[in-house]
Amino acid sequence: MEDMAGGLARWVQLIHPDDAATALAALNQAEADATPYYVEYRFQNVLGNFIDVLDKGFFVTNTQGKAVTMLGMMQDISERKQAERALETERIHLRALYEAIPDGIIHFDRQGICLNIKAPAKFEPNRDIRGMIGRPSEEDLPPVLAEQIRDCRE
Repeated sequence: MEDMAGGLARWVQLIHPDDAATALAALNQAEADATPYYVEYRFQNVLGNFIDVLDKGFFVTNTQGKAVTMLGMMQDISERKQAERALETERIHLRALYEAIPDGIIHFDRQGICLNIKAPAKFEPNRDIRGMIGRPSEEDLPPVLAEQIRDCRE
């Protein structure tokens, strides 16, 4: 923090208020345990905007094990965090669409393993169809349907 004008106190001031406690706790824990720290938080840049950063580093200790300095780096991960937020929003929208469709849906991977299943509306299976998840389609579907799915994969 010596390279930052104002040191540790200034660093804390520049952390988004909602993230300051978590970031400071990670730093303090790393110093107490003499372990590297790795924390993501929002940080105010020189333009006054908050950006997402990955902060990682470690403490250099003296022969008595006391921290004498800290070495670390901050990486701007704003683009990655923005992409993560967009993916989460898309996942929520897709889940809502998936649930709104009245038809049954079975989602398989390329090997024919069931990844997800949704029963059609007004369907009362004679067993728990969620048990199909993680299993090959051939084990649970009628042979004609399993063959159609195999044909689609080829």
